[in-house]
Amino acid sequence: MPDPAAKPALRLHAPVIGGRTFEVLGPADPDDLVRAAIERGDTDAPYWAHLWPSALALARYLDRSSLIGPGVRVLELGCGLGLPGIVAAAKGATVTLTDRFRESVDLACANAARNGVPCAGAVYDWTGETPPPGPAPDLVIASDILYDAALHAPLARLLARLGCPALIADPNRLTADNIPSVFAAAGLRTWAAPLESGRLFTVHP
Repeated sequence: MPDPAAKPALRLHAPVIGGRTFEVLGPADPDDLVRAAIERGDTDAPYWAHLWPSALALARYLDRSSLIGPGVRVLELGCGLGLPGIVAAAKGATVTLTDRFRESVDLACANAARNGVPCAGAVYDWTGETPPPGPAPDLVIASDILYDAALHAPLARLLARLGCPALIADPNRLTADNIPSVFAAAGLRTWAAPLESGRLFTVHP
């Protein structure tokens, strides 16, 4: 039986974004990690191990966005392998990468270093009431974190407390169709626009 504590083999992703090739390491068989976690009865499966299409789409959007630039403080929630935050850092933003999984944060920070950009990293569960680590953000980013409707209200409360805009990429999951109404109940304004492989929720206090 495989040792659940053993480090998984890694594979290199090399997406080209804005004419630059970013190198991002991730587990070679993320589906195997997820299956093993489910079979063990883990309450949280390591979905962070995938480089999801929404992360690629958000990274490409951030590369083009005027919201990202030198000195902008960016907080990434559920960072996974860290690609969107790394792209933001490459444009000069001050980025804090966060995820509930230590393995995700460690690998995302290693990926940032691999690409020659500085990023802070911290384990953070945004479903609680604890303030996020790092400086107060000017912008929150996230990709494919709306898969469970039970997470929507805690996320809305966090964004309302932070009082800054947010960009959330989503692959048109049915579970996320209620986002505008849930966020409105928290005093947030939300717009959805088409994005490569899904949609982008733009959120303002």
